[in-house]
Amino acid sequence: MFTIINAIPGAIGEVLRVDVYRDENRPDRQEKVGQGYPLNPVLRENFVFTPHHQRVPAERTDWWDLPYIQSMTWEQSEVQSRQALQAWDDGLNPIEFEARIKAHKESFFAFNPSGTKYTVYCPDGGAWDRPTRWGCFPTLEEAIERCDNGPLWRRCKQEAALCV
Repeated sequence: MFTIINAIPGAIGEVLRVDVYRDENRPDRQEKVGQGYPLNPVLRENFVFTPHHQRVPAERTDWWDLPYIQSMTWEQSEVQSRQALQAWDDGLNPIEFEARIKAHKESFFAFNPSGTKYTVYCPDGGAWDRPTRWGCFPTLEEAIERCDNGPLWRRCKQEAALCV
């Protein structure tokens, strides 16, 4: 068990929360797809909000350069959308509120006909303070392909390094 202390994003001042990197959070404990990519991994609280330099060595070693996939169904997305709209409280009346949810649903299903979105993330230094988002995909197969090949920007960077 490892303890990580980090600031919670958006907090006023530096509100610190202690997160524990547990055995259940390690990549070898996760469901895998493709060439061993974690699918919907059980991550410690605030994993995605922790700058890489604040991660304990075991977490950096375990997860660095390991892409993982998070799936989200329309139902999960709808819950998040409703919570976000309520939190923003931008004066929407109930009809406008439901119209925004309906528009979000149409957009979600236009890109994700199966009703599930697959997002690939990787702690690789592309962002200093969180795992890098490698893209969103309408199928698990496309997400696995991105895990296999990485994003174009990363491949170009690697190829350029080989030419030096």
